[in-house]
Amino acid sequence: MRTKQLLNERIDCHLHSDQSDGQNSVKEIVDLALNREHLRVIAITDHNHFSLTNKYIVGSNGHFLEVLPGCEFSTTFTFPSGKKEEIHVICIFPKNVDPNAFADLFTPIAEGKQKYVEAILENLHKMGIDLSIEEVMKEKRPTGYIGRFHIAGLMVRLGYGSTVDEIMDKYIGNFSDHYLPATDYIQYAPFQTVIERILDQSGFPILAHPYSYHKLTRCAR
Repeated sequence: MRTKQLLNERIDCHLHSDQSDGQNSVKEIVDLALNREHLRVIAITDHNHFSLTNKYIVGSNGHFLEVLPGCEFSTTFTFPSGKKEEIHVICIFPKNVDPNAFADLFTPIAEGKQKYVEAILENLHKMGIDLSIEEVMKEKRPTGYIGRFHIAGLMVRLGYGSTVDEIMDKYIGNFSDHYLPATDYIQYAPFQTVIERILDQSGFPILAHPYSYHKLTRCAR
């Protein structure tokens, strides 16, 4: 009976809070997950930021949820051809994590992100879409995080499209004709360096959204 019960249990190790590009606080995510049937383990994996540093367990009466610290790292992967692409890696820590062990990997990102946002706005300007840097920076999260999804959300509210996905596909997403590679502006740590650091800190690295890299690997060999 216990074996059948375990087969029905689920985990979700890729969740973003409002500290990066999610919509809910960590507490709200935990509350929602606790009420999801068969969900037993989650990891909070915000972009290039640790919103949680220690594992904890919530629940009672046999219904519990383990909440694990994690992060989604942006990395630079260099193909044999020399072409560079941004590849995301999820890391999960089964107990706890010291964010200071990754501080040197995060430090260069903020300066480069500002340049990247400005380049995106300049590119949109060429298409007749005028957004000010002030408008975009109002979307910045308390951690300082700002990304393309925030720009897309602003564009939806201003009437340039009906959904974030539409804006991403048409104007600023990875497979848009107008895509600007983040690695041209942001100094993300090398893919191998990030993997080694995660392992050194007793974490588990997982390739994030691998299907989206299928086209990249074919084009960059």
